[in-house]
Amino acid sequence: MGLRGGKVPFFESVDAGRRLTTALRALRGAQGGIMSAEAVQAQISTAIDALSALEHSAEQRDDHLAFLWEHSPQICWIADHEERVIGISKSWHELTGRPDEEVLGTGWRNFIHSDDSDRYLDALAEARRSGGSYDVRFRGLRQNGEWRWLRTRGYTRVNEEGRTAFIYGFTEDVHEQIKAETKLRSAIERSRLAGLATNDLIYDLDIPTGKISWNASIRDYCSDPAQASLDWWEETIHPADRAQTIASLDAFLHSAEGERWQAEYRMRRLDGAYSHVYERGYVVRGADGCATRMIGAITDLTPRIEAEARVKQLQSELIHVSRLSAMGAMAATLAHELNQPLAAANNWIGVARVLVQRAPEISGQAGDALEEARASIQRAGEIIRRIRAMLSRGGEKREIHDLRDIVDESLRLALLGSGVSGIACHRRLESARVRVDRVQIEQVVLNLVRNGIEAMIDRPRRELVVAVAPRETHAEVRISDSGKGIDPAFENTLFTPFMTSKEEGLGVGLSISRTIVEAHGGKIRAFANPEAGTTFAFTLPLVR
Repeated sequence: MGLRGGKVPFFESVDAGRRLTTALRALRGAQGGIMSAEAVQAQISTAIDALSALEHSAEQRDDHLAFLWEHSPQICWIADHEERVIGISKSWHELTGRPDEEVLGTGWRNFIHSDDSDRYLDALAEARRSGGSYDVRFRGLRQNGEWRWLRTRGYTRVNEEGRTAFIYGFTEDVHEQIKAETKLRSAIERSRLAGLATNDLIYDLDIPTGKISWNASIRDYCSDPAQASLDWWEETIHPADRAQTIASLDAFLHSAEGERWQAEYRMRRLDGAYSHVYERGYVVRGADGCATRMIGAITDLTPRIEAEARVKQLQSELIHVSRLSAMGAMAATLAHELNQPLAAANNWIGVARVLVQRAPEISGQAGDALEEARASIQRAGEIIRRIRAMLSRGGEKREIHDLRDIVDESLRLALLGSGVSGIACHRRLESARVRVDRVQIEQVVLNLVRNGIEAMIDRPRRELVVAVAPRETHAEVRISDSGKGIDPAFENTLFTPFMTSKEEGLGVGLSISRTIVEAHGGKIRAFANPEAGTTFAFTLPLVR
């Protein structure tokens, strides 16, 4: 009756002097009716089964975690709120070769490299303050004394008060990875420095996507490197070179063979001017022969082309001076050679006039004719002297120069061309200030160097030594070769005009050189080397 009314009866009993009270409550189903004993039993069984399943699931989870802990290649560890390691997986021993006891507690601190310790502890402290995680790389000590790069990722777990309760972490060996990263960074840095050293445009083209990566030199051609696309490159090519260059590249990329492409064209710079460039590209192809990548460099040839133009201009000037000097030498030679016979003729005409005057039977007109001849001879001598003076004064411009720079520039001109290949040129150039006509002195050095080069043709040892050295009052230039030496037949006539040992020579080069050097207040000479070859030496007054 009590149960039907929903009241809970109480039963009291006495057991061993103790009063026991039992209360009963009716269990009702979904409809509100009191459940039968069978229904209650079924519900209890279901609950017990669910609890058993939950316990089994927990056991499986613990078993899975234990398996992962045991077999993970990473070192798994747990630390308490005081950063003391309280558990660690066997990977610790496999990696370090040390027993677990050495790392438990605070022993783990002894295995961190001293240079990395502060960085590690700072990262751990920051994770504890924020209640987050930390990720740090450091060097750890193995039992054999080797330091290896490791990576630790730790995760803090806080309690209800917001304080660190535990720290869970994983440590792995990243030594080989860091070595590879270091090697890659080194390669990238070498590539960057190489680009800076050469000032070349270096690029990496992904052909399927058309994306290009450039080095820093691209800023000479494009203000925004991100805009330097393949289309941009095509637009920078000079209109006169564009079609041919693009067609050449397209044909090469679609040829399915070949690795290197090259082209020379004009490319517009950021300032609007065009540079003469030479491009070389290395193409990477897939298994089907299709081009997938192209790495290359674009070299600015403009300075070289301008230098070649300057060399041609200097060579033209030197040829002009050489011709003037040759004419001067010829005029000087003619004046020297003709003055004596003209003077002798003038004297003989004077004698003839005296004889005519003493012979009354000879007409007076003969005396007049002799006088006219004498006047003509004098006019001829004056004309030669004036021509010589005009040629010696024309175009000369003397200024203060460093003789070292003049000789160095002359060597650069003289050593151009295929005829000088295989010649070892040794420069021993000291600074020496002189007042000279630069072009004329360059002509002297050029003549002497070329003579030395020609003397070494077909010689097994081809060495040229050029030296500039200041003396007390003069600077001396020496040009030594390892050629066949001076022909004894010409030893005393080397500087005589029109005397030469060359089949096609005119015999004016050394004569011109002597004329120029002596006009500058210097002297020139030649002598045989102790072993082989000849040395030409000339001096010029120093400017104090």
